[in-house]
Amino acid sequence: MRSDRIAVARLKEVLDYDPSTGIFRWKTGREKHLKARAGKVAGSQTTSYVVICIDGNYIGAHRLAWMYVHESQPKGCIDHINGLCTDNRIDNLRDVTHHQNTLNRKLSKRNSSGVHGVDYHLASKKWRARVTFKRSQYYTLHDTEEEAIAGVKELREKHHGNFIRQETLIKQERLP
Repeated sequence: MRSDRIAVARLKEVLDYDPSTGIFRWKTGREKHLKARAGKVAGSQTTSYVVICIDGNYIGAHRLAWMYVHESQPKGCIDHINGLCTDNRIDNLRDVTHHQNTLNRKLSKRNSSGVHGVDYHLASKKWRARVTFKRSQYYTLHDTEEEAIAGVKELREKHHGNFIRQETLIKQERLP
């Protein structure tokens, strides 16, 4: 799914893009493909993303949206700011490094505390606030879980900046 296999001119020749909805529509129809008729919504959803096939190349709609609006290839990964991989509105997309993209991920199902980077450290019998930045781990130890949550917020703001998924800083109830 590499977007560098298609030129911006070719993209604009075959697709229309609405930046307010994030939806692509075919400009020209292809006789053999009922789904690819002029005016029809382009793309299909995979497990996570919307992909569109242009000239035999399957490309993520988020990458195509970036190309369509900015008329150039993205330099890195395209991050969905709100975490919804099917929301391809241009104001929900940003060109980021791979590392920055990993910072904006959802809370793991295995997380037991309900907050990114907070866990109970058995060796010290304290709550730990931990973040990773540029392959280094930073952590602080706290007497209570609430103090560790405040500590991880401080660490993430210092090291991760505006790539923090805000809901991961709020304690979430875990289902059994």
